[in-house]
Amino acid sequence: MADDLTCPTCMGIFNNPVLLSCGHSSCSDCLQRWWKEKRSQDCPVCRARCSSSKPPRNLALKNLCEAFVLEQERKADPRGLTEKLAALKLKLDRLRRVRDGYDKVSEHAKAQARGTERQIKLQFKALHRFLEEDEEARVADLRAEEERKSQKLRELVEEVSREMAVLSEIVRTTEEALSDENAPWQKCEAAIDKAMQQSFHGDSGENQLIDVARHVGNLSFDVSWRMMKAAQVYPVVLDPNTAGNLLSLSPDLTAFREGDDQRLPETRDRLSFLSVLASEGFESGRHSWDVHVGESKCWGVGVIERERPGQQLKEMDSWRLVNGFFGLMALGPDYEGAAVPGLTGREVTRIRVELDCADGLLAFTDLAARTLIHTVRHRFRGKVYPYFYNWDQHEIRILPKEVVHSFVPR
Repeated sequence: MADDLTCPTCMGIFNNPVLLSCGHSSCSDCLQRWWKEKRSQDCPVCRARCSSSKPPRNLALKNLCEAFVLEQERKADPRGLTEKLAALKLKLDRLRRVRDGYDKVSEHAKAQARGTERQIKLQFKALHRFLEEDEEARVADLRAEEERKSQKLRELVEEVSREMAVLSEIVRTTEEALSDENAPWQKCEAAIDKAMQQSFHGDSGENQLIDVARHVGNLSFDVSWRMMKAAQVYPVVLDPNTAGNLLSLSPDLTAFREGDDQRLPETRDRLSFLSVLASEGFESGRHSWDVHVGESKCWGVGVIERERPGQQLKEMDSWRLVNGFFGLMALGPDYEGAAVPGLTGREVTRIRVELDCADGLLAFTDLAARTLIHTVRHRFRGKVYPYFYNWDQHEIRILPKEVVHSFVPR
């Protein structure tokens, strides 16, 4: 039967065969090469002149050839090792992508560590000389965190590499067995089955990022409170590990604006494009923070609730006051809301956000006019994070709180 399915030109099984006017068949590509070499449209078998430069496909012959090839493959691979080998290669490819993700997180964490160290040193230079020991302790803590998390990432990469080496050896052994009829098929199949049942338990690498907010947030105040001097303290600071890749944050994590695409590593808590969260959320008590939106023409401030641990947060789940193309609006989850009457975004430059977790109250106040803009009534059941958005290159800043000298830091 194989002779009947053999192309007279390439002497292989027909591939996409076409039917000539004389009744003979040929592979489509083979026929075109034949005609190009001979510079005439003759049949490769009987040399009869073909009436068409694009002969019709011989579907019946094509189906016969495909069935014949499948039957031959089945005979050559009676235990389905080819399919299992393909699945194993897919797993190997997934592990390769996981390793590449770890490498990207590792590089970003190192860059964060370098930037954070520079910021720590700049702030410490403004302090008195006797605080030098405190500075050295903080830098040492940062370096220890970098080393600890870098070591964890190296271990994860090594773990993936070891498993890839095992899988690669199984792939090589199985491929050799497929070409040898006397090879131990059962051993190859057992090795593949065992490898496919094993799963990789590494995490996504998100916990290996540097906790910049812990090192830099409210840094000047935490150090200078012991000097009983006036110092700036911010009720909330931004978490760069949640910032969208188009958002540029100030070194002290209190201001942000639209910037260039930073191609940040993807993590569970990272928001999209131009949004960012505060580094800490609230579950009880009363809290407030003031925001200077200034000349930004497209901004948003509000909160996002994390109802359960591990929940991925999205901008559309927030309660927020926004200004943009449609003017000043108050929006809830899924963009439900309405325009704020009597005000325009241009008139509002400083906003106070007040959160009362016990009473389920969220209020927005125009600080310049000292008037209430909008209130939200909602019973928050999870942790509530301050939310910010800025689609403008004009900077938005979180304003510091007035320091009370009797305040004792955490």
